[in-house]
Amino acid sequence: MSAGIDTHWARRKLDRARVHLAELQRVSGAWLEPTTYPLDVVLADDGRRLELVLAFAEPPPLEEWALVVGDCIHNIRTALDVFIWANSEMLSENERERVAYPILQRDDDPDADPDADLLEDLPSDRRRWVKQNLAGLPRPLRSQVLKNIRWASLPVGDHFVRHQRLPLIAELDKIDKHRLALDLVASTSIATWNVRAWGPGGEEVPVDLDYSGPDLGTATIRNGRVVMGTGTPSGPIARTQGDAWVTLNLRVRVPVPTTKDPTSMNVLAWLGHFIEDVDGLLDVLGAPGP
Repeated sequence: MSAGIDTHWARRKLDRARVHLAELQRVSGAWLEPTTYPLDVVLADDGRRLELVLAFAEPPPLEEWALVVGDCIHNIRTALDVFIWANSEMLSENERERVAYPILQRDDDPDADPDADLLEDLPSDRRRWVKQNLAGLPRPLRSQVLKNIRWASLPVGDHFVRHQRLPLIAELDKIDKHRLALDLVASTSIATWNVRAWGPGGEEVPVDLDYSGPDLGTATIRNGRVVMGTGTPSGPIARTQGDAWVTLNLRVRVPVPTTKDPTSMNVLAWLGHFIEDVDGLLDVLGAPGP
């Protein structure tokens, strides 16, 4: 770290994010273990339909987990704001309260060239906003931050590689603050089954099972049972044989304005990526060079 560039409190914020991630891994792991759940193969009363049903004793506490995710995301995002605040100079107290790390959102310039100077290509109101956020930074550090307001340019070997996760971190933080809790779901990643059926005369009845894989949320769960898949046999069924399993993980759904359906990510994996990306970005910002 270059002399005079303070990353101490920003690192402490990332340490808090790691604590929240460890807490989420602990509390969610208790519910998600074992990660593979047996599915009941249920024959409907009319004998014309099979269902793959997931049954569990209690629903996942998604709201509690979402609050932990929100705390983690907020500390990751705030680490960058704290970095700007700690290194701002020659500002009044009111001005220092307005400084922040200016992450450009996806909709600021979705067609921007990642190798272009983004600041000069922005509309005038956005340029003013960026400059206000960085008003108190010394010039070398200010220039380095400007290179990383949409992409985090992280060193990989002898090269700098740009990761486009900064807008996503800011978007998740914004969603959590506006909605109080992120849209966290337990979802299926793998489903397997080996089911055979026979009709009243002992003949084998073909069954084409359709796996739908719904998200497991409060609205999905009905008395601890969720229909994961269903199939309509070619004829009446007298008996079935076989098993089915499903593997669960945690995801957070991220609404994107330009798409009809939200995108989503495995939150346990991506939170770790976010923390390490911001940690690496602090390394770069803390040693901007001449």
